[in-house]
Amino acid sequence: MPAKNYVQSEDYRNCMALACTVAKLVELVAELKLFASVENPLASSIFHLYPYIRLHRRSGFFYLRLDFCMFKMRHPATDKPVKKGIILLTNAPWLIPLGKRCDRTHDHTRLEGHYGRWSAQYPAQFCTDYAHCLSQAPKFLDFS
Repeated sequence: MPAKNYVQSEDYRNCMALACTVAKLVELVAELKLFASVENPLASSIFHLYPYIRLHRRSGFFYLRLDFCMFKMRHPATDKPVKKGIILLTNAPWLIPLGKRCDRTHDHTRLEGHYGRWSAQYPAQFCTDYAHCLSQAPKFLDFS
């Protein structure tokens, strides 16, 4: 009997179910006139799923592309920048300043082997910038 590929695995089905549940939660948040963002690596196919296509088509939702090298992500072995592209699907305009693409003024180290898992953590600079963007949210909202 041939081995199942990943797409046929229970793990894959569970991941797809979780992705669809997250999309439903974001739909609910949007219906409540609140804000949300969903982050995934650039290479991920999650945003090709119909629930995410539907979210992107909602008024106010947009994709925001960024590269972690612009947030000082550096490879622990080479100390060179790591590009790692990320996409945010959001309706929060105060997150727009996070949309920093690589300026191509530096070389990158590729993520290979166990460094892929290492790169799952956010760079400290990204976290600081994200928090700053969130602190700017009240300027975008009309509380009158």
